[in-house]
Amino acid sequence: MEILPDSMAILLARFPCNSAAILPPITPRIRDVKVAYHLPAKSSYQQSIAKAMLRARLKKYLPTPGRIKSLPPFHYLGIRFNDPLLWMINRNTISRAAAIGLFCAYLPMPMEMLPAALLAMLWRANLPLSIVLVWLSNPFTWIVIYTPPYLLGSVLLGETGLSISHITLQTMMQELAALWLGCLIFGIALACAAYFAVRMVWRMVIINQRDKRRMGVHADASTEEGK
Repeated sequence: MEILPDSMAILLARFPCNSAAILPPITPRIRDVKVAYHLPAKSSYQQSIAKAMLRARLKKYLPTPGRIKSLPPFHYLGIRFNDPLLWMINRNTISRAAAIGLFCAYLPMPMEMLPAALLAMLWRANLPLSIVLVWLSNPFTWIVIYTPPYLLGSVLLGETGLSISHITLQTMMQELAALWLGCLIFGIALACAAYFAVRMVWRMVIINQRDKRRMGVHADASTEEGK
């Protein structure tokens, strides 16, 4: 609000009825009016489209909720998965699922799917991916997966003179302390690496898809202008 000079204030005090005639009508200037338009930014719109495309692509390769619920460990125990976050696909749930799945894959025990499912429920991770990654550990891959952890655990426990050619499943089962120690170390290390790697790769894929879509929109606009 503008402060009137002293002479103008005295004039208005003496002639209050004629103030409208003395002073010109005050009209707002267009340049003083600031209007904020809340329109969605193009970058956020394109980023949401890229996220939806990535979710759809991942959903093709993950088992359905019906398939997960029909698996014997969950079917016979009557475990129900009612939390919608267990089936959601986003950067948080997928990165947590990658960490859980790789950690449980290195547990030298039967039915690794059960601890993977329980951890997914506690940590609100994507359940299908948590269980799929556990399947990396199977009778065809046990020697390949468990031999490095077994060697690491044996070295940490002070056992020397081990030969890789003489390592079998029976040998590892006889040294459960070394096997469990090495598997826990490997599992924790791989879980941490997978968690941060998935988050970084997810962000890179989203940015790449958004940039491709933006370049396509610009190319279409230039083509229309050329016509």
